[in-house]
Amino acid sequence: MIPVADIHANYNAKIIFSALGVVGQHIYYRNSDINRIYFLNIPKNASEFIRNCMHFIDNPSSQPKSFCIIRDPLERLISIYKYMINVEERFDDFFDAFFKNKNLSNENYIKVGIEHLMPQKFFIDNAPTEWKKECQLITMESFFEDGATAGFKKFGLNPRIEIPSKKINFSEYDSGYKEWFLQEIYAKYPKYLDEYLKQDYELYEQAKNNSGLA
Repeated sequence: MIPVADIHANYNAKIIFSALGVVGQHIYYRNSDINRIYFLNIPKNASEFIRNCMHFIDNPSSQPKSFCIIRDPLERLISIYKYMINVEERFDDFFDAFFKNKNLSNENYIKVGIEHLMPQKFFIDNAPTEWKKECQLITMESFFEDGATAGFKKFGLNPRIEIPSKKINFSEYDSGYKEWFLQEIYAKYPKYLDEYLKQDYELYEQAKNNSGLA
């Protein structure tokens, strides 16, 4: 595990990647001392959308609320691939370097500047201990199925405004891209990608049951 920095005055906490010999960080979000809502955000899991919503969410309980949204691992991988192709145009080289040679380590993901590609479980394992206490897991599908407002209410949180929903998976809005990815990209590295996704599928199954973290 990577050491997590102290919680700062702006209510956030962060992983410092210097433990891996590189510059960078990952920030977890907390909305305020009063509301005490902890969001264990994971890249490419609607994290920016949820972070923006945190300003309009109240916790009616006297106890802290902690939650984390888990995405179907394959859908997340496709989203990362499309993002990297559109933004940096170098993801094909990355796939060749990592999955062909089986360099499947968090250190390597970070060193090439692709924090997003680290497994979802990495961000859970390295979250602040107190934030993980009784943290409720939910799948993206379950969170958004009746709209984001209803999604927050599943955690016992009260949105002060009606929050618009969003499309989340390629099977919903671009099934052709998903089919292309499976045929042209996944088919090149099925063994390695199956291994890479395994731990996140276990986490995803846990989230399907709306389980809390141990």
